[in-house]
Amino acid sequence: MKIIIKNIWNIKDATVNLDWLTVVAWNNDSWKSTVSKIVFSVIKAFQRYKEDFEYTKEKILENEIERLYINLRNFLLHEKKWNSEIKSNDLLKKEFYPPVFMNELTSFWWVDFFNIKRQLIKDLLLWKESEDYLLSKIDKIKELFLKDEKRDDLIKKALENILKSEFENELNNDNLWKKWIIELKDWIILLFQINIENNKISNIIVHDEIFKIKDTTFIDTPIILNLYNYLNRNISYPWRNKELQFHIKDLFSKIGNSKFEKERQNWFWKKVKEVVWGTFEIVQKWIYWDYLTFLSGWKKIDPINTATWIKSFWILDLLDRSHCLDDLNLLILDEPEVHLHPEWQVKYAELIVWLIKERWLTVLITSHSPYLIEWLNMFSKDYNIKDKFNLYLTSEKSWGYIIEDKTNNSWEVFEKLSAPFEKLVWW
Repeated sequence: MKIIIKNIWNIKDATVNLDWLTVVAWNNDSWKSTVSKIVFSVIKAFQRYKEDFEYTKEKILENEIERLYINLRNFLLHEKKWNSEIKSNDLLKKEFYPPVFMNELTSFWWVDFFNIKRQLIKDLLLWKESEDYLLSKIDKIKELFLKDEKRDDLIKKALENILKSEFENELNNDNLWKKWIIELKDWIILLFQINIENNKISNIIVHDEIFKIKDTTFIDTPIILNLYNYLNRNISYPWRNKELQFHIKDLFSKIGNSKFEKERQNWFWKKVKEVVWGTFEIVQKWIYWDYLTFLSGWKKIDPINTATWIKSFWILDLLDRSHCLDDLNLLILDEPEVHLHPEWQVKYAELIVWLIKERWLTVLITSHSPYLIEWLNMFSKDYNIKDKFNLYLTSEKSWGYIIEDKTNNSWEVFEKLSAPFEKLVWW
């Protein structure tokens, strides 16, 4: 599977393979991270628009039914003698309890369904204002339920929201190009095409919605673990905060899910522990607050007081315990070498290649480290997945950047990235 990107910011043309292990290399400010963010945004919008976004018809219906239930319960509590109104309480549970209501609506709906619900509310003999409000809620639920839901419209809305979050609506370089094109292909078969003009999605064409990758995770820095406890103090789910980029909300959600697999001690966990003594765990601080801590012997240490290279390794373990590192997932790592000594880059590279070999995980890495790239190449040979290693180099032209396939000429990438060191040696 490959993604094709044209005319985004200074990137004139980029065709990148998304199978197995892919590395996009060159120095800073060469638009590598932009490619990664686009891949993350597109996969999320197409594969997770129902699960990760709150505006599918099903999600909106669930929210409206829950509001109806809460308001009805409050009205009954304040306008009737709750303890003596057993019938009202039974009615509330049997007819308007959200899971029951939603199940009836989606599985056993019939023509008079909404009329029956309206009559049940009228029979309660609530105050006129309360009754009118509840009836309007029923009408709104009916309108939403009968409304046609087009998949392409949902995907478009999801993509618009995630691109806004990741790029702040700055998608086009007005000085160069007005139109931006993204395509995803499975070999020569076109899966979908996206056109963006003047920072707005003008068209989405879905040719085939079935492809291997079902979800993706983007890590741009392990330092993000420092913020987990600070933001998690807000018990109203801080990752819904619109000021946070979507990939951070997504990562926090997955880190939180790792608490369900505390005892997961597989080969990967043991391999990480060989490198880093200690482990990160999600513990319950208070009833509504999950707290991330580093366990070193008998000590519990806040992530902010652990070395960044330690977080680089253990963030992978947290994702592994959340079942995010298997054959249905794409892991995107943006310059993971930044906080790693060359010695640790070697160990990191081996862990990544092992995940690809044993889990069939798909990994996209941007990097400017000759050490990391060369060791990824070497371990791919050692683990017999050399044919699954893809290497690209961003190249600056007079009219913009292109991304060239250097898989069969990896020496060229290593030579370019090592040039500053050679210059220092021979100074």
